Amino acid sequence: DEIKAIKAFVEDGGTLICAGQAWAWVGDKKDIAKYPLNELGEKLGFAIIGQNIGKPGPIESSSFLLGVNSINHTDWWPSMIESDMPGSQVIIRDESMRAMAIYIPSGKGRTFVFGHAALVRDNPQILMNILNGQ
Repeated sequence: DEIKAIKAFVEDGGTLICAGQAWAWVGDKKDIAKYPLNELGEKLGFAIIGQNIGKPGPIESSSFLLGVNSINHTDWWPSMIESDMPGSQVIIRDESMRAMAIYIPSGKGRTFVFGHAALVRDNPQILMNILNGQ
């Protein structure tokens, strides 16, 4: 019921921001499909992969990155993210061009998925762009 409510919120015009890093889940030999954020992602069209990826790479051309000249990176290592939803867009990649943050349009709303919470914490301009409707 909670996942249905979140999906309805997004499709009715809401913005959902998710962040998760799944290496410990996989390290504990748990099924990545049962990772809580992936249970939501199954309904919203994304998956967080249980593998760490590299440092942020070149800045993408995206309105969500306006005013962002580089991605601040401290000691965190993100998980890779996948989406096969029409219109989905990678907004941050690692140096090997793997997705670490994506945007997914859904109905009247949108979902943003980050492969680590520190991507948002260490880069507040990205969050401000999202919240300001960029």
